[in-house]
Amino acid sequence: MESECCLAIQGHRTARVGHGGPPGVCAELPACCRSAFRHAPLGKVWELPAIRSHRHRHRLSVAASGPSRGRSCEHPCNRPSLVERVRNGSGVRGGYSRGVGLLIWLSRETLLDYWLAAWVAAALAVLVKTSAFESRPYSVLLGLTCALGMLTKWLFIGFITGPIGYIVVRHRICRSKGRITNFAAASAIAAIGAGFWYLPNLPRLVRYYFDNAQIGAREGEPPVISFQSFIYYLRLLEGYQFFAVLFCLFVLSLVFVYKHRSLKAGAFLAVAIVGGWLAMTLLRTKDPRFTVPLLGPMMVVAGVWIQSWGRDWIGGTAKAVLVFLLCLQAYATNFGVNWLPPGIILLRGYQGQLRWDWNLYLQDYFGIWGPPRREDWKQDAILRRVADDSSGKQTTLALVPDLPRFNASNFNLFARLRGLHIEAGHPQSALNGIRSFDGFNYIILIEGDQGWAYTTTENLKLNEIVLNHPETFHFLDSFPLPSSAAARLYAIH
Repeated sequence: MESECCLAIQGHRTARVGHGGPPGVCAELPACCRSAFRHAPLGKVWELPAIRSHRHRHRLSVAASGPSRGRSCEHPCNRPSLVERVRNGSGVRGGYSRGVGLLIWLSRETLLDYWLAAWVAAALAVLVKTSAFESRPYSVLLGLTCALGMLTKWLFIGFITGPIGYIVVRHRICRSKGRITNFAAASAIAAIGAGFWYLPNLPRLVRYYFDNAQIGAREGEPPVISFQSFIYYLRLLEGYQFFAVLFCLFVLSLVFVYKHRSLKAGAFLAVAIVGGWLAMTLLRTKDPRFTVPLLGPMMVVAGVWIQSWGRDWIGGTAKAVLVFLLCLQAYATNFGVNWLPPGIILLRGYQGQLRWDWNLYLQDYFGIWGPPRREDWKQDAILRRVADDSSGKQTTLALVPDLPRFNASNFNLFARLRGLHIEAGHPQSALNGIRSFDGFNYIILIEGDQGWAYTTTENLKLNEIVLNHPETFHFLDSFPLPSSAAARLYAIH
């Protein structure tokens, strides 16, 4: 869990759209590096207990191991054997959900989206249990679930609005006073539960939405109303979430389920998937993480087809092959397979600041996926040096680079784990010249690669400002990094 929390903040694409902690975490930061909008507090509640419980236990490693596994309390003799699970399909269906490499990677690097996916799945299950809002207890529980989902991440509303609207219209709850009452109770509980944080932060939420749209444009994402935007998440589903084999399995499952009418609640499931896809498509900024909550409903479709496979040798062989491919894919994504190429591109895709391809599989995701690495990015050494120079007083640190494992977010995490009074930020504008560093006490520069282009466009100018004003920026120390570059620490006088 410690490595998950570390990499949850180190995951660069999580940090790039302002998915930071609650407002109080960065209250002391200079205005130039504060995010326009912070996630609701529950999104960080999941991380903080693990961070606190491990603060003094181990030294953090940037190389994370696989996701933590909880121990089952079930007696071993009562568990079905692996052979029985393969025969009845339950083991394959479970392996399908865990075998998606992106899900395992998310569980150790972007913990927030994993929790969001869980809340969306829980909300859909409770919504079904309400029996179209006939059940008062489940309606109340739905309200509580929606409140917690919204307090985890605001994108939750995009995944649950469509299914709730479908239930309201399909079952015509307006004709039943009891159903209307239960629906109103669920809505009120969700609104009050989430509103205590969203109402005070509504102005920042509005600013965040438009700022985020500008980030999407700067990243080169396709316009919302365009063909490339329409197929964007379909391409990400094949090339970065399922990969080709599981994507084909899902498509074939759709054909089977539609032809045989195997799903009684097929329309509800379709609304949940299409509604969430449409909501994420309408956002200007896009990312594979955003549609993770849709993978669960999609796996239900695949599970229905797998369950129909016979128990003869043909069905058993097909399940065994699928289990093998799932295990190989999950292992390659998280630990790497040396005898396989890093990835195989089937078709080159949309090119923005990043290029999103149609892939057979990937063992590397922009330098973030892959096997755990024994690397020391010197966060500890740099923070200790800053703390010693500042005599342990509250101070601020400007990180000009923005690399996946060397950025302001993971420096803030290391500082909190070590109990140091240091807040890090990432200045992105050099328009004010030397005053671009106002509010900072220390600066870190690196040579060579600076990170993603859309967050480091002004880095060369910022570096020049520091190097051209030695009377203001005093060189303190240099630290070699695993990338073969050197991090240079300066104090501002």
